[in-house]
Amino acid sequence: MKKILLFSAFLGCFALGHAQTKNVVVETAGTLSTLIPAEEVSTLTTLTVSGSINKTDLDTLNGMPALTTLDLSQANIVAETVGEVTYAANTVPDETFSGNQSITKVVFPNSLESLGTESFYMTEIGVLDFSNCPELKEIGYRAFGSIQETLTHVSFNGCSKLETIGEYAFTNDKAIASIDFTGCSALKTIGNRAFLNLNASLEILDLSDCTALEKIGDNSFRGTKKVSSLILPENVKVIGENAFYQCNALETITIPASVDSIAPYAFYQPKALKTVICKGTAPQAAERAFTSVLSSKPAEENYSDQGYKLIVPKGCADTYRAGIEWAKFPTIEEAESGAIDATEILSDVHVYANGNAIVVEGAVAGTQVSVIGLSGYAAQNAVADGSTLSLTIEQKGLFLVKVGTSVFKVIL
Repeated sequence: MKKILLFSAFLGCFALGHAQTKNVVVETAGTLSTLIPAEEVSTLTTLTVSGSINKTDLDTLNGMPALTTLDLSQANIVAETVGEVTYAANTVPDETFSGNQSITKVVFPNSLESLGTESFYMTEIGVLDFSNCPELKEIGYRAFGSIQETLTHVSFNGCSKLETIGEYAFTNDKAIASIDFTGCSALKTIGNRAFLNLNASLEILDLSDCTALEKIGDNSFRGTKKVSSLILPENVKVIGENAFYQCNALETITIPASVDSIAPYAFYQPKALKTVICKGTAPQAAERAFTSVLSSKPAEENYSDQGYKLIVPKGCADTYRAGIEWAKFPTIEEAESGAIDATEILSDVHVYANGNAIVVEGAVAGTQVSVIGLSGYAAQNAVADGSTLSLTIEQKGLFLVKVGTSVFKVIL
């Protein structure tokens, strides 16, 4: 009798363990709850859903307390009307998973177009990879806000239709170490405070592929205190108020020729800043745009020995000196040629791929060299000794190579 009881207990545990992972095909939207036995609702940890689903089905998923991994890559979200409210197709509706404390990984539908307001607000998601979402157009207001400790990497790689990242979309996601904007050629709007207070780990911010972006919103990257490399897109026109407030690690800022105006406090408190490179003919810089680097007092009284430098196109120095904010720089130099290439000004460094290695030439001895994968991991770290440096990389893909304050893209 004892053996029978033990065997029965074993079968029960086996069934419980077996129920932790499941694949479900939903043929009729709104019926997901009927396809998961009641005893599995509280035990499933990994679930793959394909077929047609709607808001009702998403609510079912949100109500599964043990669910940690959710794969919706082969699912299609269809429209649903509940009372007087219609939920759009290919959209995760507002607040659907807001406050969910169990789900840590979501593979989004390939057909996803939009994420609604606070759709994943205050959740426990660890990595957001939208590279399988070529139709994605919009990240809504506070969609992934306040994921303070768990969210480390965000990839929009290949999201060529993404147009809008809404206000507060990633505010207070303090653990983010990398954001990949590769291929985001349609991105027009980065909303106010969209990436506010990413103050823990993000070091490289490369927006160069965002060629449709005309304005960087107010406070959009405020408080990203460890960003030491900032690459702005060549078409951006407006840098909003407090846009890079407290980006304390920036040593060099390059302002594209397309920029028309820089709002007050746009670069407030960049404590490490030494050089600003402007590629255009004196964009309008509001007073206090660089406050705490520049003083309202005469420059010679405070900054004559600090080395703050403004580099401008040839023939434009007098125009910059006539600007209230630009005139505060103690040193204004003209580049050798009319069109400024920031990498030429900063160094004679050349970085290129050679087989499975990344080669760095021309780096001054003692310069820190870092090779960083787009997921944020450090592939290599080295210190230049004045000779050619060859760094073997085991993986393939796109890498950011940081040489001092300059950043290069290399594909292996």
